[in-house]
Amino acid sequence: AVGRGYVYTWGAAEAIGRGGVEAGGRASAGMSTTPKMLEGAMGRQVADIACGLQHTVLVTSGGEVLAWGSNKYGQCGTSGQKLQIQRPTYVSGLFGHRCMSVACGGAHTFVVSDMGKTFSW
Repeated sequence: AVGRGYVYTWGAAEAIGRGGVEAGGRASAGMSTTPKMLEGAMGRQVADIACGLQHTVLVTSGGEVLAWGSNKYGQCGTSGQKLQIQRPTYVSGLFGHRCMSVACGGAHTFVVSDMGKTFSW
């Protein structure tokens, strides 16, 4: 959920971008039923957000792109061999591009820049 440009997450610990679930916020092991502001967006307001099957990608109001969740097929757009991204991580391949919107499929992501360029991975 997005409220006033900030993201609130809950659900499976490995997919909500908190890097784990705090004590007291668990319905069962690995689950959070309490919505909590996503601090991993580094205090930036969110302009757009999309979810794939097991990954989430957001665009900040400044045009930066962050992703987290399953990266098994590279759907988070982060470099390296990490299969799971625990916290929102910048998609470094988009530095220098001001992005405006994002769409996700099961294991892929599309982002559109302010210049109308489309990026996909």
